[in-house]
Amino acid sequence: MRKKIQQHLPLILLGASFLILLIFVFLKANDYGMTWDEPVQDAYGTFVYQWYRSHGQDIMFLQLSNLRYYGPFFEFIVSFFQHIPLLTAHYWHVRAVITGFAGVMGIGAVAACAFELGQPWLAVISTFLLSLYPRYIGDIFHNSKDIPFAAFYCLTLWAILHLINNWNKKYTWIYSSLLVSIILGMTMAIRVIGVIWWGILPIIAAFGWIGMRRISKKKRKNAMITLARKQIISFLIIYPISFVVMTVLWPYILMDPFANFWASLTLMSHFAVSSSATMLFLGHLVSQTQPPRDYTLVWIAVGTPLFTLFCIISGLISWIHGWIKQNGNAMLGIVFLSFFLPLIAIITLDSTLYNALRQFLFVIPPLIIFAAFGFVSLFQYLNKYKLLIYSGIIICIISVISIATTMMTLHPYEYIYANSLTGGLPGEDTHFETDYWATSFIGCGKWLANHYQQYVTTQYPTVFPRITDAIVLTRYLPPNFKVIQDNPDFYVTLVQHDAYNQGAIFPRYKVIYQEKRYGVALCEVKTRP
Repeated sequence: MRKKIQQHLPLILLGASFLILLIFVFLKANDYGMTWDEPVQDAYGTFVYQWYRSHGQDIMFLQLSNLRYYGPFFEFIVSFFQHIPLLTAHYWHVRAVITGFAGVMGIGAVAACAFELGQPWLAVISTFLLSLYPRYIGDIFHNSKDIPFAAFYCLTLWAILHLINNWNKKYTWIYSSLLVSIILGMTMAIRVIGVIWWGILPIIAAFGWIGMRRISKKKRKNAMITLARKQIISFLIIYPISFVVMTVLWPYILMDPFANFWASLTLMSHFAVSSSATMLFLGHLVSQTQPPRDYTLVWIAVGTPLFTLFCIISGLISWIHGWIKQNGNAMLGIVFLSFFLPLIAIITLDSTLYNALRQFLFVIPPLIIFAAFGFVSLFQYLNKYKLLIYSGIIICIISVISIATTMMTLHPYEYIYANSLTGGLPGEDTHFETDYWATSFIGCGKWLANHYQQYVTTQYPTVFPRITDAIVLTRYLPPNFKVIQDNPDFYVTLVQHDAYNQGAIFPRYKVIYQEKRYGVALCEVKTRP
């Protein structure tokens, strides 16, 4: 009985973890504010939904600025559920919950990858580490671009690992190739940058040829012919079908597949909100279109909990050491390629970067797998020494409690997390972007809704939120509020944006409330003197 429990313990822990995560999504979705990006993304999803319902007749989605260059697959899924009659009354809540499910799916994809690596406990540790990654969890309710893409990117990684594990099974490798092509097509239909898998796949295939040296010379020729035939067939399945799946799920590309696919890929690789847009990085304002070379590595270093960062480094060292000793994990090498090659591409191609880890959040789940590998490897080594293993367990418990406490304190703004390398949030506030999504408007909005009568007596108070779409604030205000730009009763703005980017307006207005975390003001309400 005890052996059976020990054997199934990883599955029990995983089941409990995902049950807790799903409950968390249902119960906490309304705690998180809207981003400045959500209203237009929601409109895009609605118009794409209408395009499908009208059988291609309604082309309103083309009128939404440059959104046609964004993959609409996930926005369509959200809109589909929002338009179910029983759910329309909970329109924005449905959006938050479905996006939250995508985030949980990404955690599930990490666990699935770990199982393909043949290590159930690796799946458990991966699940825990990604669930305790503040910049991932803090984004799952309102980031309908980067979170779903990260989830499907990791699902593609799982499908590729699954294909390799089934490579020598008759016909199964064909079905697995088809699975890769479908999931990859969906990934590309969320963000076109998913096409990077087209470049990674031949490199993975090359490893198969390197392995030929282990086969005896007598059998090598037939083995090479078989490998070449299977790889060609697999590529002929994956590349065309993934492109077709992406095209079917992306109306703009469907209109002119090759030209519009190239247009989207070209624009998205160097997209910027504005050519003159700047961001705070290491205490200086730098261009988004020409970010420093160390931008990605610095943000991974400061945006990752130190415990997780240590595990990632341990995992990389352990894996490299294994290759040196000629007993390295080849499957883990594919996980390595899935985050290493995109990071190299981002750095060398001078990609436009902004909003902290947002543009490369998709490499975090594969990095978490390496962190879990580092954790397991480290404990396997320490297991020889009782004193060290007990010390390691104590350090783990303290680290988990520390991360969880920080996340609870930051809630619902976990995505602004910074580790102690920057001095936490106070240090981040003077050196990096903090609330780039502007979700702290929810705190100011709820406070203003409960306290505005202390400052005005008019029946219809006026407010000006300094944000691209006023609904980010007005969603939390009573319906009698009116939005005006000239001489409003109240002015709501992001503190850091006024300080570093846009400059203050209404300088004579006085601050009556600030939404803070760790003493750092994120958003503030001002009133007319």
